[in-house]
Parts: sequence; structure tokens; C-alpha cells
Amino acid sequence: MRVESKTEIAGLPVLEVRRFLRETMHDHGWGRQTLKAVLKLSDRHCAAVLRSLAEEGYIEASPSFRGAWRNTTKGNALASASAAKSLRRQTADQKLRELLDRVHFVNSPACDFLYWVEEVALFGSMLKQQQSVNDIDVCVRIERKLDGEEYSKAADLRRRMAREQGRNFRNIVDEAYWPEREVRLFLKNRSRAISLVEWDANWLAATPHRVIFRRVASVQPSKKTR
Repeated sequence: MRVESKTEIAGLPVLEVRRFLRETMHDHGWGRQTLKAVLKLSDRHCAAVLRSLAEEGYIEASPSFRGAWRNTTKGNALASASAAKSLRRQTADQKLRELLDRVHFVNSPACDFLYWVEEVALFGSMLKQQQSVNDIDVCVRIERKLDGEEYSKAADLRRRMAREQGRNFRNIVDEAYWPEREVRLFLKNRSRAISLVEWDANWLAATPHRVIFRRVASVQPSKKTR
């Protein structure tokens, strides 16, 4: 997804809205005060912007935290959008191959992340047969490799390792979702060309896309009975 820097959303410059949605794209529950503080809005203006963002489908009420909000897939697509120049098709194809290489690494025995990449869907300008594309829009579905107490212990270890490496978590929610977020950060690899959003089956059903990766789970051979 690519944005024009001169456009507006909710009466604000699109790049300011994008900046806010980037701040909150990994928060599963943020409040009105966050919107007010990040964009430096008055109470009245904050209420109007909040209402407009909800009506335009960029945010929705959080199911996890009462009175809180979260970004929708559309909102996270905007958060990941680029205002940079278009890419040559050859360059975009190469970067997409590199992304899929990272997907395969995440699913390899050599990787100690706590999530598998289950599916990757391509959407946006990359679906068109043209010599230049806006950016590489992908929707990624990841799932835990572990369950229950085993996952909790492993997740605590990943968070401790992140803190030891100098990462500062903004809040409890940011820290809680770190094992998931680090996978997405690895896949994006700091590339401005890649717009990576979370999997949303309902949103994808209404959006032209093509699934370019689907994990095939290993099947353990059944024991022969004698």
C-alpha cells in the first residue's frame, strides 16, 4: 500500500495518522488518551478523530479491553504503507523472494521463534502485471508452536532475552505480545518496500489476493501394530 503525503484522513495529514497507527499497530487495546497524546489533540478534536477513524474502518473496539480500541487490518495496512517511490518489478520480485526465504527459515528447525508462519497472501499492486509497483503488500497468518505452560515459559524467556538485548517495552501489552511481534519484525526485515499486516479472513474475503505460501505440517508416521 502506498500513500500520497498530501492527502488527509479524519481531517489530519495522512502521514500523521499513519504515525499514530504505527505506534498502536501491535497494541490490542489502546485508549483515547493515547490518541490525544501522540497526535497532540484537544479533547474535542480527539473525540472527532476517534469517531472518524472508526467510521472509516481504521480502528474498532477492542474485544480484550473494555473501553479500549485496536487497529483493524485496514488500519495496520495504512500503518505499514509507504510514501516512498514505486519499485521496479524486478526489484519487488526479488524482495518478495527474500521475504519467502525468511518465512521458510521461521518454519525451519534452526529457528527458535515461538510461532510458525501458516499462510502468506499477496494483495495490492503486486497482483497486477505492470513494470512498477507501489510496494509489496502481504497478509501473514502465524500460529503458536507450543501450548499452555510450555508456551508461557518459553515466552517469558523470549521477553527476558529481548530486554537483555536492550529492547524497551512501551507497556504491559507490548511486552505480552513480544513473541508474536518479533516474528513479524523479522519477516519485514526493516524493509520500507514491504507492507505486512495481520491475517484477517473476513477482510481477505472482500479483497483481491493470492495465497503464495501455506505451511504443510509434518506428519509423524503411525506406529505399526503387530
